[in-house]
Amino acid sequence: MAEERQYGSRTYWDQRYSDPANQEVFEWLQDYKGLSEHIAREFPNKGAKVLVVGTGRSNLAKDMNADGYTEVVGMDFCSVLIDKLNARENTGGLSYECCAAQDLGSDPRFPENSVDYVIDKAVLDSILCGVNSTQQSYMYLKGLKSVLKPGGKALICSYGTPAKRDEHIKRKSLFPDASVVPLEKPTAAGVTPQGAGIDPNHYLFVLKN
Repeated sequence: MAEERQYGSRTYWDQRYSDPANQEVFEWLQDYKGLSEHIAREFPNKGAKVLVVGTGRSNLAKDMNADGYTEVVGMDFCSVLIDKLNARENTGGLSYECCAAQDLGSDPRFPENSVDYVIDKAVLDSILCGVNSTQQSYMYLKGLKSVLKPGGKALICSYGTPAKRDEHIKRKSLFPDASVVPLEKPTAAGVTPQGAGIDPNHYLFVLKN
């Protein structure tokens, strides 16, 4: 729990991604295989602009590009990470930018009405672990809504149940008609994530502008 409370801190992520021990691929919650069916359904236009918020060391942006999405941008607020990703990748249709999630819509690289699809794996969760979490999450979701083109969609993959996330996502000024799809948690090392008090699901919130 002590580490989770730091997930909303830029300093924590700068240190984590600068650590030589944290250079391997890491997938929060679900990998592309676990999400691909839902991404294909909600993001049908593979020529559209896709923004992967909080890209981290996930291969999600890379996997989407390899699967035919021709304009994928991985975004993270950790400049150390973004510099390393841009130095490593040289693939057409895939790029990385340094930007805070709360700056969407106001940052000149991600102005209003500029993105067709947005996907978030645990970014909202991380913000809700930080200081002033309610205000910060509202700023993020407001920016997400503003950056989406009319008719654009966003997918938020979260460990939080609808009972805990709806109060943030379904504000009248944000995404009151958002829907949710439960996703079975992946099995790790033969261990099934079930038991007393353990939710066997992650949740995929579908937001439309």
